[in-house]
Amino acid sequence: MKLNKTQFYLIFTTLLLSVSCTNENKDKLATSSNDDTYETSYGNRNGTIVDNLYQDLVEENEALASLEKELNTLHQQLADSSRDYTQYNEYNNEYYAAALTLNNGITDSLLKNSIELLIKKSQNQYDEKNASLDLSIAQLNSKYRKLQDEYLALKILLTLDIIEKKQDQKRPLVKNFTSLTIRFDKCLKQVDSLIETK
Repeated sequence: MKLNKTQFYLIFTTLLLSVSCTNENKDKLATSSNDDTYETSYGNRNGTIVDNLYQDLVEENEALASLEKELNTLHQQLADSSRDYTQYNEYNNEYYAAALTLNNGITDSLLKNSIELLIKKSQNQYDEKNASLDLSIAQLNSKYRKLQDEYLALKILLTLDIIEKKQDQKRPLVKNFTSLTIRFDKCLKQVDSLIETK
């Protein structure tokens, strides 16, 4: 039976894949002279590769470990302080809102206006007293964002050096690909010669 080119390529590709799978263990590419692989110990960790590489540095460097501890403490203290102030502020603002709503139920317009003035006066005084607190919270949040930006930059800068060293150590050897290329060229010539005979 004479095969057309499409049928021939299909059969040839199937055979080639079959042979490749059979010889897979024989033809594994070495990735370095000491057969190291890109296996990592990060299987049980959470986070990105950057986080994991940085964590390795933290475990080896006392200065970084100390920095991490201080950053965690600052983050928690800021969260606690912000939460306390938010609860305090919401409680007082809720009072003034409820007082104004309640005052709207007064039918005597003179009394109603008088009470409304007292409520707003008290609320203004409260706002003035808390102006410095509002400013402090805003400044702390600004510093936190700046610190977070620089912290992320630090993680990247420190781990760039590590990944570049790993790239040099784990780079696959060109000779393995060259050898495979020669084999492919040889196989292609065989296919071409078989095609020409059809």
